[in-house]
Amino acid sequence: MLHVPYRGPAPAVQDMLGVLQPDFGFLTNTMQVANGQTLSLQRDGLIQRQRDPQDARRTVVQATDKGLRLVETLSITIEAHYQWMEQTLGKDKLLQLYQLLDTLIELEQP
Repeated sequence: MLHVPYRGPAPAVQDMLGVLQPDFGFLTNTMQVANGQTLSLQRDGLIQRQRDPQDARRTVVQATDKGLRLVETLSITIEAHYQWMEQTLGKDKLLQLYQLLDTLIELEQP
């Protein structure tokens, strides 16, 4: 399995999904966007989708070889960029940047 590193704090999953106070309009819109993105990835040959044979309500999504190659290429590029940012800004400023970006994301949550 390919590891895609993420450096820095991220908002809690529960906050992102509105688990504590669900906003079903937001979730429905998010699901529609995700479905559209999934269709695009499938059209481009990056993933394949098929119904779960044991549960027809579920869809199994799996990366294709082409999709895995793209992830590997992007991972290398992204990791190099993070290393450059850390070398250029230093760890303290990079952490401050992540914290400011997390604050900005929180402001945009519905």
